[in-house]
Amino acid sequence: MKEDNHIFDMGVLFCFLLLYPISSRIATGVQTLDIFLTLIVVVYSFTNIQLSNNFILFILLFFLLVSFNVIFIQIFGFSVKIEGFFLFSKILIIMFAFIVMKNIFQNLKYHQLEKVFYLFLFVTGALCIWCIVQFSLAPLSRVGFPYSSVEDVDSHVLGSLLSLLFIYFAMALERQSGCKNILISFCLMVIFGAIFTTGSRSVVLVFLLWSLFVTLRMTLQGKWQNLSVLFLVVGVISILFVGGAFEYNFSDLRSLQFSLQSPSEAKRIDRLLNVFTGLDQSFYFVGRGLFAAEIYYFDGVITFLLYNFGVVGVLCFVIAICYNVKNYLIKGYQHSLFAALAMSAVVVSEFFLLSRWIVPVFICYFLLYEQIRYSHEKCFGKHS
Repeated sequence: MKEDNHIFDMGVLFCFLLLYPISSRIATGVQTLDIFLTLIVVVYSFTNIQLSNNFILFILLFFLLVSFNVIFIQIFGFSVKIEGFFLFSKILIIMFAFIVMKNIFQNLKYHQLEKVFYLFLFVTGALCIWCIVQFSLAPLSRVGFPYSSVEDVDSHVLGSLLSLLFIYFAMALERQSGCKNILISFCLMVIFGAIFTTGSRSVVLVFLLWSLFVTLRMTLQGKWQNLSVLFLVVGVISILFVGGAFEYNFSDLRSLQFSLQSPSEAKRIDRLLNVFTGLDQSFYFVGRGLFAAEIYYFDGVITFLLYNFGVVGVLCFVIAICYNVKNYLIKGYQHSLFAALAMSAVVVSEFFLLSRWIVPVFICYFLLYEQIRYSHEKCFGKHS
C-alpha cells in the first residue's frame, strides 16, 4: 500500500514537471497546470497531511490578517468584489499546494528523488533549447513559454523562473562529480543563454542578490572557493565569447537595458503610488483586504501586500526574507538561500500567483530541503 502511494506521488511530480513549461490557456487566466494543481490539492486533502509548527503559525497569521480586513470592510461599508474571491482562492490553493508537495517529498526515497531531479534537469534543458531556437528563428525581441500567445508572451515570468532554476542547478552542481557534473554544466550553459532571450530585467537583480549572499557567507566562513559564483563568471564569459563570434550586439538585449522611464518600470511605480491614493489612511496598517480588492494584478508583490494587507503584510514579508538569509549565512542552508531569492524575485511582480512559476520553484526548494535528510548521500551532499 505504501509502495502504491510512492508511485502515485512520483506520478504527480512527473506531471508537474511535464506541465510547467507549457503555457496552455483553457480559459481567461486559467492554465492546464492550474486545474491539475487544484485537483491534486483536493485529492490530497483527504489524506493524512502533516503540518509543521511554522506553517501552522503562517496560516494563523494569514487568516488573522484576513479577519481584520473583513472587519474593516464591514465598518467602512466596502462591497465585496469578485476579484477578491479569486485572489483569496488562488492564495489558498498555493498555500495548500506547498503543504501537499512537502508531504510528497518527505515520503520519497533517495533513488526516487534522483529520478525527479534528472527529469527536472531534462525538461528544463529542453525548454531552454526551445527558447534559444525560437529567439534565433522568430522575429521576436523576447520569447516566453511554449504555446503562449503573441499578446501574452509571459517573458517576465519565464525570465524570473529561469534565473532561479539556474541558481538551483548551480547549487546542485556543487554536490556532483564525473559525468553528472558535465551534464549539469551543459544544462547550466543552456539555461544561462535562454535567460537573455526572455528580455526580463529582474534576472539581474536575482543574480546580484545571489552573488551578494554567497559572498557574505564565504566571508563569514573564510572560504573563497565557490562553484556557483565561478560558474556564473564562466557563463558570462561564454555568452560574451559566443556573441562576439557571431558579432551580436549585446546592447540589443532587453535584459541589460535599464530606465525608470521605460513602460514597464513606469507602470510599476505608478501602481505603487496609486495604492496610497486609492487607500484611505485607515487602511495603511492592515490594508483594504483581499475580498474588497478592485485590482487583481498589481505588478509587484510590495504593491500587492500594501493594498491587501497594509504595512503589516509588507513587514511580515521582509521578516521572512531576513529569516531565510540569516539561516543561510549562519547555518548554510541552501534551501533558505533559494527561498530568499525566490521571494526577492517576486518584488517586481506577483509571479507566486502563477502555477507555472510557483510549482517548479516549490520543487527546487524541496529538493534542496531534502538534501539535509539525505546529507550522507553523495548526490545530495552536505549543505555548505
